[in-house]
Amino acid sequence: MPTAQALRVARANGRRRMQEAVDATEKAIDGWSFIAADAIRQAMARTRRDQHLTMEEIREKIRKLGLHVPPPKDLRAWGGATSVALREGVIEKTGAFKLAASSNASPKACYRRAF
Repeated sequence: MPTAQALRVARANGRRRMQEAVDATEKAIDGWSFIAADAIRQAMARTRRDQHLTMEEIREKIRKLGLHVPPPKDLRAWGGATSVALREGVIEKTGAFKLAASSNASPKACYRRAF
């Protein structure tokens, strides 16, 4: 089992890599995080409040609805859009987790519509 220190380092590395992905995407597409967060809002507006979805599932819903979000170079950039959507009260964490294909079947947090 990993030590508490190892987990803190891993979390810090994950946050750093997500921020690097956000910065690179924002450099290429100004305002990308807000564009993506708005697509999350539009997709969640068409979602029942009791549905628990991973960001992978929310991205798929965005695609199926035909909402245009320029693809980021690195999917970790979606972490920035998720942070914006959480801060703006669009989504909230449910406390549940599901396995996500986009991250080698790792468990990922679930979200629900917050409005």
